[in-house]
Amino acid sequence: YHETVNLKPGLTIEGGWVVEGTTWGRVCKLDDPTQLATIVGSTAISIDAENLNGGVITLRYLAIGSKTAAPGETLYGIYASGATQLTLENCLLDIPNGGDGKDGDAGKPGTPASGACDPGTGETPEAGADGKPATGPLLVADGVVPITGEPGGNGAAGSNGTIGTDGGCVSCVNCVAITNCNTSAPDSCGTFGTSGCAGGGATGGWPGQSGGSSIGIYAFGSSRVIVNGGSVNTAHGGKGGAGGAPGIGGAGSAGKAGSGGGTCDTSCSGACLGANFSGAGTAGASGGKGGNGSNGGAGGGGAGG
Repeated sequence: YHETVNLKPGLTIEGGWVVEGTTWGRVCKLDDPTQLATIVGSTAISIDAENLNGGVITLRYLAIGSKTAAPGETLYGIYASGATQLTLENCLLDIPNGGDGKDGDAGKPGTPASGACDPGTGETPEAGADGKPATGPLLVADGVVPITGEPGGNGAAGSNGTIGTDGGCVSCVNCVAITNCNTSAPDSCGTFGTSGCAGGGATGGWPGQSGGSSIGIYAFGSSRVIVNGGSVNTAHGGKGGAGGAPGIGGAGSAGKAGSGGGTCDTSCSGACLGANFSGAGTAGASGGKGGNGSNGGAGGGGAGG
């Protein structure tokens, strides 16, 4: 029977019978699950006994299994809660592994920088903190509730690059006429080098999903489950998923050199009629590269089921 069974008050479900023609009789081996009526739940709960208002239910000579767990899913052979009394007589429960948790998603990278910016220190800050891993699950009326780990902390933007140097200057003169020969003219100066811009900080990785549990009988609150004979076999809880990898900080942009000054006459020859001497202001050295944005922290791992 591949379906979840929802119990009703006063119900008895009994297996261990075989029919030959029109005659019913007991099977030979009541401890052999292949000879018993078998219930395999199609959902996480194979047999559901919830809030039956004090009703009494009996299950006798049944083999109870479960489907394969989805990622992070907890499987229950029997789930009972509320005012419920359930008696199991010689039932054989065999529940497979809980579902492994999924790995967390990786953090997003920081935005790479471009262009020139106001000067800073050019430093890369510390990476974001790693997220704390998940702890064990909570047991509540709705069943096993996994506790999620923490995401990794976000990284921070870097600092803009250090300041560039000022350009050099030369003194200029006029060499255009005899009356103005060797008189002062505006200096030719190069410009400052510019500083690189800071890269953006990355985001932290996301936490891994906790693994699911393998539970034979889950009874909560005022529910009462009586077990007479039979067996309850459970498997392993699912593995917790790994925390997501941290995002990588964005790269800072490089500083750029300043521009040189315009060419001018620096001295005149003779009566301003011969070859004159010229020069230009030198360009300022480039500012420092902007600091990279810092990496995010790794996401916390999921807990095992």
